[in-house]
Amino acid sequence: MSNECLPSREQPAVDIGAYDAWLFDLDGVLTKTATVHAAAWKKAFDGFLQEEGTRCGKEFAPFDPGEDYQRYVDGEPRADGVRNFLASRDITLPEGSDGDAADARTVTGLGNRKNELLLQELKTSGVDSYSGAVALVKALRSQGTPTAVVSASENTAEALKAAGIADLFDARVDGHVVKERDLAGKPAPDSYLEGARLLGVDPARTVVVEDALAGVEAGRAGNFGLVVGVNHHDDDAGGHDYADQLRKHGADAVFSDLADLVASADTPRAKAASSVIFVAELERSVSFYQRLFNCTVPVRQGNGALLLTPDGFQLYLVAKGSHQEHPTGGIGEHHLMWSTDSPAALAHFERVLKDLGGYTYTHTDGEVVFVEGRDPDGIRVVIAHPSPEQQPRSVLDGRLYN
Repeated sequence: MSNECLPSREQPAVDIGAYDAWLFDLDGVLTKTATVHAAAWKKAFDGFLQEEGTRCGKEFAPFDPGEDYQRYVDGEPRADGVRNFLASRDITLPEGSDGDAADARTVTGLGNRKNELLLQELKTSGVDSYSGAVALVKALRSQGTPTAVVSASENTAEALKAAGIADLFDARVDGHVVKERDLAGKPAPDSYLEGARLLGVDPARTVVVEDALAGVEAGRAGNFGLVVGVNHHDDDAGGHDYADQLRKHGADAVFSDLADLVASADTPRAKAASSVIFVAELERSVSFYQRLFNCTVPVRQGNGALLLTPDGFQLYLVAKGSHQEHPTGGIGEHHLMWSTDSPAALAHFERVLKDLGGYTYTHTDGEVVFVEGRDPDGIRVVIAHPSPEQQPRSVLDGRLYN
């Protein structure tokens, strides 16, 4: 297994369907731009330090693309990264302005110099993505879970495009948004909270995925439902130590490959595949369910019909006539219950039931909203949100035992 785990702390299981949205950092999580950023910072800082050393007759220690990058610039807005690193060398520069040239002796000028170097590298060499992260994002999107990128980089859009994954995300909070909305940088939770706001989700039901200690702290400070740490360090390069640090700064779980969060293909699984409904008039019921759930009708023969929902669930409708008794002899309730993954989908089904004249009412029980209606034979049709896999165990226990 590739997921890091300290012997003293059990790695918690993570159900990727149990949350309303996922927010991903860019560098070191989705794309391998961290090394590109670090190299661009080194060229910019080392060139500046040489010039500054000549100017003041002092020798400065060069930028370390490992330790200095992690400590001073990773996850920070560009200007903050410049200030942080220069402060470590006891250098202070005037702030400057956005229009400063790349050779200007200002915070903005030095940041612009780094940015030019980065863009050149992205254009000439592109950028690789982490296959495990991409697999996770695709799995989330296939189940209807929204995703967003949250990064301090002003080049987030260019990096996503260079990696070929720009279309996998519903929202983006980047360095431009941070600057325009005056959001505090990580470890403050502002940018992640903005990502949750853009997706219209509750942070308490949202996941933050980060590789930087400051980013993990931001996820914890924002009271997000789950904070996942990403550790791409080899064991020989302090991988276990860094996994430990991620946990100490607030990560609930740490993985070296996000593909481990996607259920393996050989895991035995079973799910409901079909339901048989006895009805009085076949065509009337076919029309109702076809309209309500957007079903196709691949088979219609004699007094029966097979309907398929868009996700492959099968409804067998069998006409028994208006006076036929239910085959179970009336023991227990006879109704269908469905679930949706979003409030918007629930509202859609409520509207369709009203249009069909089959709507009864909508009510809330605990944290679950139910839309109830009846088909043409009076059989209850109940649609709920959130779905069972999105609910905490405590909610399910309460519904079972109360």
